[in-house]
Amino acid sequence: MSQQNEVIETENSADFSSEYSRERLFRLFVGPNAEIFLQLNNDLNANKKPKSYNWVAFFFPIPWLFYRKMYLWGLAILLVPVILYTVFPDLPDASIAIGVVFLLLGNQFYVESANKKIKKIEALGLSPEERDERIRSTGGVSKTGAIFGGIIMLSLIAIVVLNYSAR
Repeated sequence: MSQQNEVIETENSADFSSEYSRERLFRLFVGPNAEIFLQLNNDLNANKKPKSYNWVAFFFPIPWLFYRKMYLWGLAILLVPVILYTVFPDLPDASIAIGVVFLLLGNQFYVESANKKIKKIEALGLSPEERDERIRSTGGVSKTGAIFGGIIMLSLIAIVVLNYSAR
């Protein structure tokens, strides 16, 4: 009986240790504001409907995506509308729709992206120190990215305003 309790305790402590390690790696990846994203991550893992809104991502999706190092998403948000408007010039403006998507789902996109990147890094078989450093440098935030995204967004706004004023 005593041996069985020890086995259960060892299994429970291994689960706790593994969960602690996952949380630590997630916090390491996210950097600033980890609590918000950690709660969302826990809700998603528990199959709960997440309740998370991101007003910054609503108003400034490109700078926010670049700030969170989601460069491919940022480029997609930048290029897809340009391609669509080139092919379909009479298409209504989709910027509000994009904003609403990121208001409602931006944090979830980020959490899912973070988890995928963490798993890829873990699969590399690095030492714990190398793994942690890789996670820290892959994740976190980029103030330079946010500035660059802001410049892109302001440039796009300027182009639209100049285009409308030229008519």
